[in-house]
Amino acid sequence: MLPAAAANDVMLNDFDNWHYWRPGESAIVEMGTVHGLDVGLPPHFHEEDQITFVFSGRRRFVVGNAPMEIGPGEVMRIPSWTPHRSLPDIHELSCFNVYLNPGRYDVDGVLSALRSLCRRKAQAVCWPDIEAAIAEIEQIGQNRAKLDFDMDGAVIKVNDFAQRDLMGSTNKFPRWAIAFKYPPEVKETTLRGIEVTVGRTGVLTPTACFDPVFLAGTTVARATLHNEDFIRQFGLRIGDTIQVRKAGDIIPEVIGVTHHAEDAEPYEMPKVCPSCGAPVVHLENEAALRCVNPECPAQSLRNIIHFASRDAMDIDGLGTAVATQLVEKGMVHSAADIYTLTREQLLTLDKFKEKSADNLLNAIEASKQNNLDKLLFGFGIRNIGDKAAALLAEHFGTLQAIREATAEQISEIDGFGGVMAQSVVEFFAKEGTTDLVHRLADAGLNMQWKGEPKGDKLAGKTLVVTGTLETLSRNEAEALIVKNGGKASGSVSKKTAYVVAGTAAGSKLTKAQALGVPVLTEQEFLDMIRDDNT
Repeated sequence: MLPAAAANDVMLNDFDNWHYWRPGESAIVEMGTVHGLDVGLPPHFHEEDQITFVFSGRRRFVVGNAPMEIGPGEVMRIPSWTPHRSLPDIHELSCFNVYLNPGRYDVDGVLSALRSLCRRKAQAVCWPDIEAAIAEIEQIGQNRAKLDFDMDGAVIKVNDFAQRDLMGSTNKFPRWAIAFKYPPEVKETTLRGIEVTVGRTGVLTPTACFDPVFLAGTTVARATLHNEDFIRQFGLRIGDTIQVRKAGDIIPEVIGVTHHAEDAEPYEMPKVCPSCGAPVVHLENEAALRCVNPECPAQSLRNIIHFASRDAMDIDGLGTAVATQLVEKGMVHSAADIYTLTREQLLTLDKFKEKSADNLLNAIEASKQNNLDKLLFGFGIRNIGDKAAALLAEHFGTLQAIREATAEQISEIDGFGGVMAQSVVEFFAKEGTTDLVHRLADAGLNMQWKGEPKGDKLAGKTLVVTGTLETLSRNEAEALIVKNGGKASGSVSKKTAYVVAGTAAGSKLTKAQALGVPVLTEQEFLDMIRDDNT
């Protein structure tokens, strides 16, 4: 029988799949890993306790005269001075060994910790074919509600690293791995009420309030009901037994009704705004009910929150809580009122001292210098996001030019459709908007585009950048395309004017050649946009 040191020498000298590490003077005497075939070891013993846990495959021992076997996620302990040997196997193994001095270390504690680790992390299993792997994934899905941790899917990977290298990867994903997603967990609960809130554009949004249920790791008691049509589709009534799930295991949603409450009438959306009492309307081609009262308090609050948000005017310190206080105290009714706030007014707010008041006033003052696109996005124009706001500002240059533009002129901007253009025209046609713009101008806000004007060397042309360029990153090259009036695209089509190809260009270059799209080198591209005076 070999002592531990002799047995380790055998492993180190003869087997490449065994790896051992000695941490020196430590309570942990030695650590070892096995990856590959378990070739078996002769009988031996250790002065230390051995703890073995298995990631994949199976580990077979004879401890004393008793055969023992552990599989994925299992842990076993072999006490010190206990004779044992491992048995060879034809299946690949991945496991980890820890050798501990029982006199200096809490072996029981380590054993417990490793068992917990295995339960949560070591769930990889090697299967001989894809059919067996898929069957295992289906089995896991059927039993996942019984696990002591949350999961929404499983991953199959090719186990051979050489094959992985051959299969390669796309720009984003490996070709040697595929993820399987399980359908969201569905629970039944009782609908107790429906709350209706008003958004910054006046849309009334109903929210279901139900008995709390535990879904995908959290307790939920609310879920959006989208609009009036959605409520009518299910014929929702207070007291109904409803089905709830998390879309994408994240967003709670109601997906059906299993039992209608007796003697209850189908829920009807309110006919007036729950915030201001004004009649609500259906605008053309909209499913949502909308409050069109420009003085609606709920809309005012949300408009102010949006105006001050990071992607808009970025007024640090003017979040939801502060905005709510300002509106409730009657200090702010519109975005223009933000620029009339005084230090004395701010000191009346909860949790506001001299420093916090001064910081907010400084942030408000700094926002006056924001670029025009920030202001446009802050207005909260329907159908206009931050990118559309940037295109609008860059194209017209000034807020006054945008206000005077027709829907046809706005539609000429690449990326703008008729609906977006009409939303801009309608917003600036409102009497309240005119007053808001004048007040903001009087407050000193910038109303001009500060960026460099676009060139026209690539006007109307779509270019695709592929491969590795010598002097430019892909983002830099695409920025130059846009700066010179062109459009940078990520895919090649018949409408592509040029493909700028660097080294290691792949499928995009091949497709361009097949379609007859002209291909430019980096230098040819730079020559095309070069200033004639340089």
